Amino acid sequence: DYDPSEEYPGAAPFSEPETQIMRNLVHSFKPHLWVNVHSGMEALFMPYDHRNTTPDGASAKLMKLILQRLNHLHCKDNCVVGSGGGSVGYLAHGTATDYMYEIVRVPLAFTFEIYGEPKVSSEDCFRMFNPLDSSIFENILENWCTAFFRMFMILHDGLYNLSTEGFGTVEDDIMSLSMNLASNPSILGNFQT
Repeated sequence: DYDPSEEYPGAAPFSEPETQIMRNLVHSFKPHLWVNVHSGMEALFMPYDHRNTTPDGASAKLMKLILQRLNHLHCKDNCVVGSGGGSVGYLAHGTATDYMYEIVRVPLAFTFEIYGEPKVSSEDCFRMFNPLDSSIFENILENWCTAFFRMFMILHDGLYNLSTEGFGTVEDDIMSLSMNLASNPSILGNFQT
């Protein structure tokens, strides 16, 4: 499922300068959230890209909840939602999202596919991945900027409303946030239309 004429991953993992910069950056602090923005279709993905399954546990449940709400509010329930590997018809190995989730241990890791023109031939790469009409472009920007802000608000409010006794590990924080969301759905108010 790899076409070398379409993409080149480099000679080895982290052989390319941009991947080295990103790797060094994320290892210099402990991010709680990763969002990889793509175009080519309209989809909201969580790990895994390299297999046809999603992770288990509290962070996976929270990721699914976030994606379902974003799909409803920003895709009108039309986005493909799930794991990248289980949703696009092929497995993608060595992706940034899987690396962030599995190696860096970022508990909330996503890939958002924010635009795609399915009626365009794959030979017309530019039109497949880029809106040509300025009003469509503006709508995409407004919609996805709002989606990002909603996601940041729900995560901030959920973490802010947790116990003030302090936090443990990131995993503990995510577990507490998931439990807090389950027992206090009013936190989801920031996700309401």
